Amino acid sequence: MDTKPISLNIVINLSRQESIIQLKKPFYGNVLVIKAGKKKKLAILPYEYSYPFYIPDDVNKNFKYWLRQCLLSKNFNLNKSIEGSDFNFTCNHKDRKLNFEISYQKKFVSGYLKRK
Repeated sequence: MDTKPISLNIVINLSRQESIIQLKKPFYGNVLVIKAGKKKKLAILPYEYSYPFYIPDDVNKNFKYWLRQCLLSKNFNLNKSIEGSDFNFTCNHKDRKLNFEISYQKKFVSGYLKRK
């Protein structure tokens, strides 16, 4: 898998009704916005020139819970098969920093969040 690292800032707003993740590029603005609402499908709003992608129902139903577990647990590891492909979501906290990785099919996101 050929990947080029991209530096992004991440803003997470976690609430009971709707949680929002914004990925921003410095001097460019939002690159991707992910909304996970109570009893709503996961909404992924890519930037203007990106390609749409399919989100499996199992991810739609559980993403908000997995995100909450990632943010609030010391360690979170989810490895499961979804529609015949491996889905991995791992997080761990260390020194006021949350490291995370999410992968599914040929898509992979990794990074960290710092607590202020």
